[in-house]
Amino acid sequence: MTWGNLAALGSTNPKRMLAYSSVAHAGYMLAAITAIGALNWEPEHINASNDAALAVVTALIFHLVVLVCFKLGAFLVLSILENEKGGHTLASLGGLAKREPLLAATMFIFMMSLAGVPPLSGFVSKLLVIMGIVKVALVDVTVNGNLTFSDIHWVWYLALLMVINSAISVFYYLRVGLVMFFHEPEAGREGPLPAGRSVRFAILACLLTTLYFGVGAGQLISLCESAANALVGAW
Repeated sequence: MTWGNLAALGSTNPKRMLAYSSVAHAGYMLAAITAIGALNWEPEHINASNDAALAVVTALIFHLVVLVCFKLGAFLVLSILENEKGGHTLASLGGLAKREPLLAATMFIFMMSLAGVPPLSGFVSKLLVIMGIVKVALVDVTVNGNLTFSDIHWVWYLALLMVINSAISVFYYLRVGLVMFFHEPEAGREGPLPAGRSVRFAILACLLTTLYFGVGAGQLISLCESAANALVGAW
């Protein structure tokens, strides 16, 4: 996750930046899977471990579902820029707020959701993953109840690393917003972008799901929990 975020931080190609951020998100999910591997499955821990595994798998499924929404939406916005041979550099996003205010606002929402800013669905998904990892770390404390700080489970540090990496990612996502809203369009890029109605409709669908699963995530979380129950129960 750290390599993906640092690589994205140094990238000036928005597509490449999104690709590197996908590496970082894969790292978040691998951290959660690693946490499951660290669970204590001894008889006295079995119930607490099952609950922790269920929380992590639920978070992973939810994260995968909502990640598709806002990551696809961001790539679709860049695909519209491709119609005028843009989208390869951050400069091609310059002045997008003047040319296409709604499209720029939508792209900014996708960026903030990727960064995990509340109340968007990206925040909910990252929070669920972190809470799941913390729940794994608390299994021994829950069962034994007499552990000290020196006995802290190493899984805690995965959650901390995820928080730090999420903070790093905010910088390069905000950079996209800065270019769109405060930079001037490149020469020859004045005026609205090509129509692309079907693409714009798909972007709108991604936007609505990104917003809805941020403020009304309960139903999707319940579905993800049912799927996680089936997976965990099969172990």
